[in-house]
Amino acid sequence: MRYVFAITALVLAGILLILGIGQTTFMAGPRVITHSASLQAENGLAVLSDETLTAVAGQANVVVNGVDPVIAVGHDRDVHAWVAPFGYATVESDASTAQLVLSPVAQDFEAAESFA
Repeated sequence: MRYVFAITALVLAGILLILGIGQTTFMAGPRVITHSASLQAENGLAVLSDETLTAVAGQANVVVNGVDPVIAVGHDRDVHAWVAPFGYATVESDASTAQLVLSPVAQDFEAAESFA
């Protein structure tokens, strides 16, 4: 009876090993999904929400190119409060076209006066 259990465990381990290799190779999705956008704004502020980052499964990796780029991370309401005095763009992901959509948000003059 011991030999039957040992052979069963060995066969089961082999099947799980083959499934594990398959899961990380041909059954896995693409390793990199790239969405790009070009921001044409005066101050260069863009707000990327957490919904946009979680729209695609996997670990998000944000790459920003430009002259002295800066990335700040915070809660959505805090970030919107920080950039409210200035004009900025919101970044959303369009899953059907695999593109990032930039929507401009006008400057809040009341917040700008209280900020100054």
